[in-house]
Amino acid sequence: MNKKISNFLKTIFIVFLINFSQVIAATNTWEFDLSTDYTLSNTPSFNFASSIASLKKNILLHVWSSTSATTLNWAYDLVVEWNYAYITNYVDNSFSIYNVSNPASPTFVSEIVNNGWTIRLAWPTWLVKNWNYVYVASNTSDALQIIDVTNPAIPTAAGQVVDATNLNWIRWLAIFWNYLYTTNDQRDSLRIFDITNPVAPVVTGTIRNTTSLNWARWIKIVWNYAYIAWYDWDRFTSVDISNPAAPVVAGSITDATNLNWAWDVEIVWNYAYVSANQNNSIRIINITTPTAPTAVWNISWWSYTLTTPRDLLAVWNNLYMTSFWWNTINVADISNPAAPTYVTKYVHNVANPLLSWAYGLFNLWDYIYITSQTWDSLEIMKISYDNTSPSIIPNTWFIIGSDYLTSLSNILWWWNTWSISYQISKDNWTTWYYWNWSSWVTTVLWVTNSNSLSVINTNIDDFNLIAWTWTFKFKAFLTSNWDQAVELDSFTINTTPAPSPGWVSTNMALWFKS
Repeated sequence: MNKKISNFLKTIFIVFLINFSQVIAATNTWEFDLSTDYTLSNTPSFNFASSIASLKKNILLHVWSSTSATTLNWAYDLVVEWNYAYITNYVDNSFSIYNVSNPASPTFVSEIVNNGWTIRLAWPTWLVKNWNYVYVASNTSDALQIIDVTNPAIPTAAGQVVDATNLNWIRWLAIFWNYLYTTNDQRDSLRIFDITNPVAPVVTGTIRNTTSLNWARWIKIVWNYAYIAWYDWDRFTSVDISNPAAPVVAGSITDATNLNWAWDVEIVWNYAYVSANQNNSIRIINITTPTAPTAVWNISWWSYTLTTPRDLLAVWNNLYMTSFWWNTINVADISNPAAPTYVTKYVHNVANPLLSWAYGLFNLWDYIYITSQTWDSLEIMKISYDNTSPSIIPNTWFIIGSDYLTSLSNILWWWNTWSISYQISKDNWTTWYYWNWSSWVTTVLWVTNSNSLSVINTNIDDFNLIAWTWTFKFKAFLTSNWDQAVELDSFTINTTPAPSPGWVSTNMALWFKS
């Protein structure tokens, strides 16, 4: 055979081998379906949904706080709506309004004070707002005081209901449609008012029960049921209010330990969360069947500081809990009500946050507003993303063998607005590498020793020169600046069999030489 033809056939064979190697190049993609498929540096910071791993908003960041021995004297409860915070002040017997249009710099607007006659605000406790009217439970006035806040700069007394019997030590309020619901400590009762005329409430129904409603405290309304914590009898009760004129007890659960001095109630879907003041815990109750509430779980000590828990607030999958005596806000992840997990806690600090005898909680947008009684203060904290760059490592590896990495890529969800960087390993995460701008070096440090995929891919050939021990893994750092979302949809690596350049180049040399 002609020598040139022979070498030509050899070359064709080599080209075939090279093309074949392209055909058997491998790809592996990690998607983020289950958190259990990954090792997370801080589990509460992550959310896994729709095959996307993202940072959660579960950090509270101090924004602003203020104290006032007059306009915030024993600040008790609050409602925040649009640009204003409405606050009851227990010892000052007053009602204050603050402008919070800029949460970083609120300003005092106005105050209305008890005069014992036309304005009944003696020991004001709970308040609710409905359109241009605020309804205040005035504890020792045995009165429901109505305040017109159409002009926040000039709040005016618009009406009141005084009843030393049926509103004796009125404590908590709730509004649903055109009805106002009140609980009354000394009367062991639930009273319902029609507020179609907001300044002239009309009694439509009352239920009194010295067992199931003994020392009625907090109340939450969900459709046809009122859920109430009963302080003195360690009880949680559901009341059927489908007929406001004839409310009836539907179901009840009592527990002298886990509901000891039941205080507050928060409702999330089919679960009620009840603070047990003397048991230093939060009882979780399944209310799927309101007539037969059943206990599910207890959030108690361990990492929490829950001495005398009071107010509860659910925001998305997080439950915020005040610890009255220990001046603390606790946070639990309640994604799984049967097994809530500890997230973090925040303790009073004279600089910030001001949480001494933290009591009232209210959420609007990304902000949580907190009243603190002994510090006469209003604290504002922002719900933020974890900015410590928590990491994700897959529990499964990819066997590289003698192959070469050709590229790494990721898909970021459209909501992603910040950054993800990486360390990579070729020995199943025994050793982590990053590019230090001159070579690949090992590291045991955090995000500061990580790279973008652009940097990694630019220098991937040098990484291939490091001796392999068969398996590849990555460590992804999700970095936010508190406000920016970070969402990782998938991560992919591409490999190709290692070339044999000596053999190929020899045959090619023969061809060109001939």
